[in-house]
Amino acid sequence: MKALRVVLRFVLLIGLGIQIPASPATAQTTSPTQSQPPAPGLRKLTGDDAKRAEELDKATEAAQTADCWDEAIAKADELLALRVRAQGPKHFETVNAEWRLNTLRRTAPMSKEDRVAYRSANTMNEHGETFTAQRKHAQAQPLYEKALQIRRRLLTDDHPDTATSYNNLATSFTGQGKHAQAQPWPPCWPGLVSRVRPGSRWRKTWAAACSTSWSPARTSGSRPPSETACAN
Repeated sequence: MKALRVVLRFVLLIGLGIQIPASPATAQTTSPTQSQPPAPGLRKLTGDDAKRAEELDKATEAAQTADCWDEAIAKADELLALRVRAQGPKHFETVNAEWRLNTLRRTAPMSKEDRVAYRSANTMNEHGETFTAQRKHAQAQPLYEKALQIRRRLLTDDHPDTATSYNNLATSFTGQGKHAQAQPWPPCWPGLVSRVRPGSRWRKTWAAACSTSWSPARTSGSRPPSETACAN
């Protein structure tokens, strides 16, 4: 009889539409990571978007190497639009893409010698970072110094690439124990770049968030009349 009363009570509760909570032993638990979408800042490109972004990145680099700056700007602009759509305007990779596009627009109308110098600064910085990863700080130092000199002249201190050069040079001095020789940071950078691990992909985003006054000096398509749109 007791068992029958329990069954009848259960049927009555269901008929009234009353939900019976599950016991702790049978309740299903869902972790926060399973129930919540990833944070916007961690959203990665996938599928066709990731493939297209890689293609555009390589095409931009190839156009710069060929001194085809209008083409480089067009590819960088397309990549920025892709990241804004897929990752949002505040994602760190979107911010970096915007700075890259603005830098190309600023560099394109410069003289050919300065455009070559800009690319050489990027190459020297990459070689310096290779030496740094190998703990060859003395070999990295002159490369960082030259890259910093070029970037300060062409991009000014209000650019994240210049901030990267400051950070890398300070790292090379620190690795050699030459703490007193580290150059002072520009007013904008302390507390931002200095507390980011050297080589971190977040470094440029922190720097970009710091400076708001830097702006490109041209609009897409402008070029000194004495030079062609794409040098051979």
